[in-house]
Amino acid sequence: MQYDTDVIIVGGGFAGITAARELVQRGIRTTIVEARDRLGGRTWTRETSLGRELDMGGTWVHWIQPHVWAEISRYGLDLIASPELDTAYWRVDGEVRTGTADRMLDLLDASMTEMLADARRVLPQPYDFFPLSEEIKALDQVSVAEKIAELDLDPQQRALLDGMWALNFSGDPARSGHTQALRWCALSRGDWKLMFEACATYKFARGTRSLLDAIAADATAADIRLNTLVTGIDETADGVAVTCSDGTILHGRRVIVTVPLNILDTIAVTPRSGSRGDCRRRGRTGVERGEGVGPRQR
Repeated sequence: MQYDTDVIIVGGGFAGITAARELVQRGIRTTIVEARDRLGGRTWTRETSLGRELDMGGTWVHWIQPHVWAEISRYGLDLIASPELDTAYWRVDGEVRTGTADRMLDLLDASMTEMLADARRVLPQPYDFFPLSEEIKALDQVSVAEKIAELDLDPQQRALLDGMWALNFSGDPARSGHTQALRWCALSRGDWKLMFEACATYKFARGTRSLLDAIAADATAADIRLNTLVTGIDETADGVAVTCSDGTILHGRRVIVTVPLNILDTIAVTPRSGSRGDCRRRGRTGVERGEGVGPRQR
């Protein structure tokens, strides 16, 4: 068989462009196929009408994220801190209350600590938590809202805790996995304040795009095809054939698929993979209850 390339990477987000860098630096012919008109996937730094750059996703980083931090150190990228919190507002039974940010965090401390007290015990190695313990399997059926309901809290503590986790998950705590909350805390050595710092303090001085551009600059030998939607992947004993929506078929020796789980089912893959089918059924993991410590996208 005549190959168009050695490795075809489906998806041009951070995972895809990083894989491309590692391959081309080893002299392996690589093609990236990306449906969007840009690289970066769910991470996107865009210019605003005010002349300022705005990160639309993947904004905050921290040194407790080992792989991301290794890349930041590798390229010597500058970070800045988000503006310091000053005044806080929270709602309790329809009444808006206000105070200093430190006061609000102090009010949160006891309930957050209680809710996450078991994080390090149940996830002693949060970077490598398989095989799942029976305790984790049982906890994986509990939502954040259900865990909050178990705690003996006054109305203000409950309102603050509910609001904090709605912020952390960017969604309803009733649809957020308690195991995911535990894992975030375990990754932060069991300290919820460190978790809070890691989630929303340090960001790239020139936007997350600065890291993407640095990695891409080391992958210039790759053939990057934007605006190219993959519809099918066929694997044979001789290699793989990747079919695109415009009818183009690319032939390679291997394929790496880095698309988000939510759209994995839009690509017809033959032969079918049992592990892929399991991921497809899970869909978006780490948020829905019952999937708190499933395969993650970052």
